[in-house]
Amino acid sequence: MNNLTGQIPLSLGFLTRLQVLHLSKNRLFGNVPLSIFSLSSLKDIDLSRNYELTGSLPNEICTNLPLLEYISLQYNQFVGELPKGLNKCTKLEVLSLSYNKFTGNLPRDMWNMSKVQELFIGWNNFTGDIPSEMYLPAIRKLSLRRNELVGILPPSLGNLSTLVMIDIGENKIHGNIPPQLGHLSSLEGQYFGSNALSGEVPVRIFNISSLKVIALAANTLSGKLPTNLGYSLPNLEGLYLGINNFSGKLPSSISNATMLKFPDLERNMFSGNVPIDLGLNLRQIQSINFKRNMLGYCPCSNKGPWPNPT
Repeated sequence: MNNLTGQIPLSLGFLTRLQVLHLSKNRLFGNVPLSIFSLSSLKDIDLSRNYELTGSLPNEICTNLPLLEYISLQYNQFVGELPKGLNKCTKLEVLSLSYNKFTGNLPRDMWNMSKVQELFIGWNNFTGDIPSEMYLPAIRKLSLRRNELVGILPPSLGNLSTLVMIDIGENKIHGNIPPQLGHLSSLEGQYFGSNALSGEVPVRIFNISSLKVIALAANTLSGKLPTNLGYSLPNLEGLYLGINNFSGKLPSSISNATMLKFPDLERNMFSGNVPIDLGLNLRQIQSINFKRNMLGYCPCSNKGPWPNPT
């Protein structure tokens, strides 16, 4: 990290052999010269975490930067719509635009990029829906968090077999979670919280053994947790199901999820006793939040019911 200040000089646009431009984590401000996005040799652009840089992406970015593999503009003040034709960036592997002020619908061709592995466009003001058809054969991390996206979760998300993390939290997505998402056998993090999702969570999702985090809080999801939850999710660290309509008993197998650190089940309709060996097996636990349910006896003491603070 440096402490460079001021604006990016226009003269950088004359560096016709420039391949790598890293100016991240400084205190640069003002408009980014459009000429930078015309340096045909550029492969790697990182202007992230300057916080006051602004500008927009030109429509010809993929034509002008045919070798582009990596671009990160996150944590700035970039505006405007994403350019059409992003699928023409045939070498692009990372597109990181989170924490800016981009607007407009997500262009359809953004969902047709053959090399992209990481797509971070959360914390903007994007609108529209997630298309029913997509071709992202190399995608590993997809974040659309905190935009104004509407519509449903398309079943085609289940075809993104290389996904390790998917985050669509804090949007306006409604409908059911498609069972096809249970096909994502490499998935480690699933974040769908703070939407308007309803119905039961497909059982297949609770059978993805690689999952470390399931975050579905603040929806209107319902149903019961599968009895084998603790056995089928051996790597589970975070289970965030609070503020939903889940019911039934907590499966005793949850005590076998020995990596679990953060079980958050508040404000549901769980009933019965908390599994008696919860405190014996789950030695990684850092926080338990079971408040505002209908749970009974606390397994860790002889002081009566599980506390249910208001």
